[in-house]
Amino acid sequence: MAWGEEGGTAAVECAAVAGVAPEVPREDVGRSLGLTRRLAAPVREAVAIAPSTRRSRAHLLALFALAGLGACRDPAAGPGKLSGVHRLPVYRVMRAEGAIEVDGRLDEPAWCRAFEMPLVNSLDGSPPRYPTVARLLWDDRFLYVSFEAEDDQVYVATGRRYGDPIYEDEAVELFVDPAGTGRGYVEIDVSPANVRFDARFAHWRSDLGRAREWNSGALTATRVERDARGDCGFTVEMAVPLASLFGPGPLPRAGDRFRANLYRIENRNRRGVREGQAFSPPLRGDFHALDRFGWLVLDGGNSPGEASPPR
Repeated sequence: MAWGEEGGTAAVECAAVAGVAPEVPREDVGRSLGLTRRLAAPVREAVAIAPSTRRSRAHLLALFALAGLGACRDPAAGPGKLSGVHRLPVYRVMRAEGAIEVDGRLDEPAWCRAFEMPLVNSLDGSPPRYPTVARLLWDDRFLYVSFEAEDDQVYVATGRRYGDPIYEDEAVELFVDPAGTGRGYVEIDVSPANVRFDARFAHWRSDLGRAREWNSGALTATRVERDARGDCGFTVEMAVPLASLFGPGPLPRAGDRFRANLYRIENRNRRGVREGQAFSPPLRGDFHALDRFGWLVLDGGNSPGEASPPR
């Protein structure tokens, strides 16, 4: 939920990555589902990198992001203020073709088509010590999200159950602001042990007790990878119902866009590193920095077809 000054969550700000465009014009910030159905400008792909499952690219992609990071800072933005920053990352969400089985394996062909989203340090945009690559897909019913995280000591607090503060341990997080107004935004966290935390906030950091009454209905699965030396990392896979994110209003369609951020909290490892990572770096110790949320754009794909329910 938040990250202190000693560690943070950073994301690809102005990243030159396939599927990530570096700029959203000031006049378009705040427009989103229900306010516009078309992009004011096409999403540009600055570097054409074929989607891959290799996590080793995360460092290189993050370095590309740093080139434009200085121009993207917004030190005057206050918490919850949608400041209209000129440059925020834009990620193109490919349409899923075929069924997605939520099992933490990411072995469906659709995941191979999804663009890589390397997360970076949340406070300064630097490459993280423990790289994480996220990917997203969508269909008529679900937003699919995956995280592949390197970790040499996967930490899970004992006794955690649904709704517990797993953000105090280690977790990955999805924040979505459907209307782009800072009201009614949601948070979905998943731990490596597949424990989930949900919250819908009426406004910036509004009453947590009431926010936790919301249930996303997300399907999630995790896998921890190990070898002879110990832990290597973990994978998280989610299928979040669009009706849960956007209801009771109209569901998003191809070409729609909305504000979002993705995070990882890394607290325990053999190097003694504590760091947060993000898609769009807050540049301050607050994962609820709504003005720093990036943009997700739903790609139309070649054959819309019918959505297949995840299993």
